[in-house]
Amino acid sequence: MARQWVDKSAFAPCLGVSYVGVDGAGSGAACVRAGESGSFSNGGHVSDAKPPRAARDQEQGPESAQRALGAAPPSEESIAIDSMFVGSAQPSQKAASAVPDIAALGQRFLAEAPHSRIVTRLHSLLSSLDPAWTLEAQLDWLEQLSDWLHRRNWPRGRRQTSLNLLADSDPRTLHLQLLVDVLAQVEPWRAAFSHLLRSVLGQVQATGLFTDVGLAQEPGFWREATSRLQEVLLPRPPSPHQLSELLLRVLPTSEDASWLPRVPSDLFERFLSLLQVSEPSDLVIGRSPWQNLRASIHEAVVVLAARVCALGLANDVRERMPDTPLAELPYLRLRRVCDALIELGPGSGRSAASAVPAAAGSSMAATAGASIVEAFVVIQDCRQAVQQVLSHLEDYGVSVDLVYRLELINAMVGRIEALLGLLFSRPAEGTGAGHEVAQFVAELIDAQAQRRSLRALFRTSTQQLSRKIVERTGKSGEKYITETPSEWRWMLLAGSGAGVLTAGTAMLKFWLSAWKLPAFFAGLVASGNYALSFVIIQLCHFTLATKQPSMTAAALAGALSQRGRTMQAEQPRFDRLVDMIARITRSQFAAALGNLGAVVPAALIADWLWRRRTGTPFLDGGNAAYTVHSLLPWIALPFAALTGVYLWLSSLAASWLENWTVYHRLPAALAGSRRLRRVFGVRGSSWLAHVLERQVAGIGGVVALGILLGMSPVIGQFFGLPTEVRHVTLSSAALALAAASDVVSHGAHVLLRQDYLYAALGILCILAANFGVSFALALWVAFRARGVRSRELGLLLRALGTRLRRSPFEFLVPLAQRMKTDPVQPAQ
Repeated sequence: MARQWVDKSAFAPCLGVSYVGVDGAGSGAACVRAGESGSFSNGGHVSDAKPPRAARDQEQGPESAQRALGAAPPSEESIAIDSMFVGSAQPSQKAASAVPDIAALGQRFLAEAPHSRIVTRLHSLLSSLDPAWTLEAQLDWLEQLSDWLHRRNWPRGRRQTSLNLLADSDPRTLHLQLLVDVLAQVEPWRAAFSHLLRSVLGQVQATGLFTDVGLAQEPGFWREATSRLQEVLLPRPPSPHQLSELLLRVLPTSEDASWLPRVPSDLFERFLSLLQVSEPSDLVIGRSPWQNLRASIHEAVVVLAARVCALGLANDVRERMPDTPLAELPYLRLRRVCDALIELGPGSGRSAASAVPAAAGSSMAATAGASIVEAFVVIQDCRQAVQQVLSHLEDYGVSVDLVYRLELINAMVGRIEALLGLLFSRPAEGTGAGHEVAQFVAELIDAQAQRRSLRALFRTSTQQLSRKIVERTGKSGEKYITETPSEWRWMLLAGSGAGVLTAGTAMLKFWLSAWKLPAFFAGLVASGNYALSFVIIQLCHFTLATKQPSMTAAALAGALSQRGRTMQAEQPRFDRLVDMIARITRSQFAAALGNLGAVVPAALIADWLWRRRTGTPFLDGGNAAYTVHSLLPWIALPFAALTGVYLWLSSLAASWLENWTVYHRLPAALAGSRRLRRVFGVRGSSWLAHVLERQVAGIGGVVALGILLGMSPVIGQFFGLPTEVRHVTLSSAALALAAASDVVSHGAHVLLRQDYLYAALGILCILAANFGVSFALALWVAFRARGVRSRELGLLLRALGTRLRRSPFEFLVPLAQRMKTDPVQPAQ
């Protein structure tokens, strides 16, 4: 928003300086056509009112019309504003002092629907207005007026009348115009309405409106989340003496934030002009309500600067900023500059600009101008310091709590800038002061709506963390993407090694389940079995096919986020993306082929060795039948999809653990630990730090996956939910052991039974669900974190379909003619 430096009259409407467009007697501009007559009631009697003398004198100029009201001639600015309303004229004192009845009010101001609910309700509200009410009663009346203002219905004919000079046909705008027209012409109602608003402003505290509304109040992320959840579940205690509560009661919806800036500036200024009445009763403790409002803005600037200083001087913030002397930190400078600006103004609450003499060359004026400029410069320095800390987080790990506090600093700095703009700057050319007030109030409403939202809190505070997790996951997923035939064969061997170890994991699972442990300990033992097996697979550099989709999806999203400037540059990029998808799918196919191709023979060999040693199959008939039944497609598919979710969650856990390790600089702490150096020596400590840095993500991910697979059935049993798991490699080993048991007992023909055929189909369904769910979830999160557009996804799917029809085998095995294609580099 463009601004210019001005003197003390810069923001007259909201700061209480004399307002243009209002006559000396205090009556507002009226929208009365010259020569128009109407009926008004006085004391319950209806009489015909002649055209006001001011309207007849309008032909002789604004000065004569003003003299008809017994006031001083208006200024040129006043004439300019009044001339914005077609046929406007000042009402006579007699007409302005009369209170119309419902019929006269409707005929005068809403002739298209004189008996509508709009007219009757407005007449009822204005007639019942009593400025002598208590504060609670005044707030209740204003809330009722707000309900009337937010009514949706409005007579259609009203929108085409000459009285409606607004381009915006929003019902709230039309209601506001009607209210302003009525108050401008009916002096008793206008005086009572003005007195009530000024009385409310004189009794409420406004500092909290500027320091609290729309800004988080807790210094930590989780405390703020708990506070917002408490506000959602529990009602807020009433605070009638806070101006912030009045704002929420009068403009309660987030739609008001988008409506207020659309209100024509001249209409908003006419509304503010209705309040510019000088009354002795306004002088509460020696200052008018407008002066109290200005003083509250000054106090809010000081409070916000102190809060920014406290947040910006925290250790974790200072450690991630460039080396700067303490006195030169922008957060400390902001507090000093804001204190200096407030000290320029006297205790009466006048702005610094108004406290400085206007004479050219005045040293005080120069000092004030320099302080104002310095304040806005320091605000930009604070924003730059926040960006420096965020850049450090991009390279050295992200903390949700720290990101939350940085966002809070940005929000508070923005609020300080807005408040200083209200005090010391001029609206941009072409906009009135009323527009600036409406814009600021709209920003407060919108910020308060975001302030109450848990979703907005998590979105703003975790967005950078989610993007960093996706980036780290994508980097881990790059090693699972093969390009050459030799890499494809290596992936096949790595999958075969994992399949052999998984066969032992499945047998150990059946053996441990025979212990009949309590549910919790049974889940704990199963988790240990899975986690130990997966850690061995990780350390041996083997690979499970189900681990790859969630990581390769992040790498694919990183490549997709690279955008060309033109469509000519886009098409080659999509061709390279299709090449990358082909490499991903054949890599996962190689890993899956290795897993399944090795786990079944390994399970059969293990069963044969067990039978030679014990004389019985590893599984008895009952366990074999239950295993086959549990793998039927209609039973296994939901559990396989749930397992896909666990596979995706384990990849997130791996990336989060790696980010946490980097953020807390754990490898450097281990390498420099004196205790570890005494035990392992300097080289041993450095080796441990190196292993932790390289393996923390992989080991953390597989341990998390083992815990999820082992504890899920136990947690489901506790809550009475069926939360079993179906992992394709473990399920294949279990089916092989069940088949070996039945073949020994009944012969090889049992493999052709219907239940075994369905179980084999169930293995394929489990494979598809494990891969599809984990890949889809990872791709969705990566797209959101990378900002990939849906249009790009559609173009990619079209190019993918074309390639599938032309060369389907390319997605299973590497083809020689595709080896020359340049790989797509994921976005960094």
